[in-house]
Amino acid sequence: MNWQSDPRSTQELIELALKEENDDVVRILHFRGNHEVFAAASKLCNSQNARERQLGADILGQLGIPHRTFPHESLTILLELLECEQNTDVLNSIGIALGHLHDARAIVPLQHFLLL
Repeated sequence: MNWQSDPRSTQELIELALKEENDDVVRILHFRGNHEVFAAASKLCNSQNARERQLGADILGQLGIPHRTFPHESLTILLELLECEQNTDVLNSIGIALGHLHDARAIVPLQHFLLL
């Protein structure tokens, strides 16, 4: 699959990912890595819906691969989400996303979860 040339809109891909939990769809969003995808993922992270927050974290964790886009902004959003998140699926996605970002600033906030 050529993820970079997929003709579907960002919103169509997000809606599909929310319905089907399709890794290929999320990869397309990762590879796009543009401001539109970043803004959509950021909005998802602020949702009242846990599945939407989980998808937002999944997208931000590898946004722009292989040449990362918005890594500092993504880190900030994920760390803020980590502070208040209660859903274990979302927490799992945040932890994985922070691991993908390879930023030492995530270590101390994640250590809290090792003690639980």
